[in-house]
Amino acid sequence: NEAQFGIVHAGWRGTVNGAIENLLKTIMSSNSVRTQNLNIWIGPILPRFEIQKDDCYHQIYDKFGDQFFSRESDRVYFEFKQCLQFMLPQANFDTRSTYEDLTLASWRRDKHFENGQNVTVIGPANLF
Repeated sequence: NEAQFGIVHAGWRGTVNGAIENLLKTIMSSNSVRTQNLNIWIGPILPRFEIQKDDCYHQIYDKFGDQFFSRESDRVYFEFKQCLQFMLPQANFDTRSTYEDLTLASWRRDKHFENGQNVTVIGPANLF
């Protein structure tokens, strides 16, 4: 039985626009994948982030209602990890936060990348 992989990078836009549902649909339509053998790993991610009541807010609200918003004072936060846990209850989450873990790239934290764009490589641990 050959292992198969599906990889998706979905921030709030991809999540709102169906990236997760499309990946699952593609996986489930494959004759060689059995749902009981499906393993999903997520992360590291930014578990929650502040948003403005702008287009971002309205797109998220249109898809999920207000169930993944929290409020502190006059700030609104999107609880991204809670949203993903709702959509993928069987998923395993990396506990690291891309904002808090300084070894991880974070556009929200750094507003730039020292050496250009962020690149993620997925492969065996001894790849490099």
